[in-house]
Amino acid sequence: ASRSCQEFIKRATELNLEDVLIQGPLTFDSATSGEIAALKGIEGPVAGDTDIYLTDTIEECNIVAKALINFADTVFSGVIVGARVPVSLVSRTDTLKNKKSSVSIACLVAEYYRLTGVAGGTI
Repeated sequence: ASRSCQEFIKRATELNLEDVLIQGPLTFDSATSGEIAALKGIEGPVAGDTDIYLTDTIEECNIVAKALINFADTVFSGVIVGARVPVSLVSRTDTLKNKKSSVSIACLVAEYYRLTGVAGGTI
């Protein structure tokens, strides 16, 4: 994992958020299949049952999102952080549900920025 992902995982873990389980980095197959994670000796509550995928680049995000949307009938919510404000990440081919979901997540991140005084890139 990149330094930014490692830092995010470290900071998020330190928050000790109730009902939030953080694990990573995980390969895509270990994140999506408990059986594969077990075969690789990867243990933990998130392996095989991942709800949120964090990627370093928009290209990585596109690959992961399209795979989940097209092969697992997934509702996708995308947001780009690191700019002054969060950017909702949608595709022309997204369903209305996915588009609304992405806008909702971007609004939550914006509210986090407002409440904490955190500017983009410093989550």
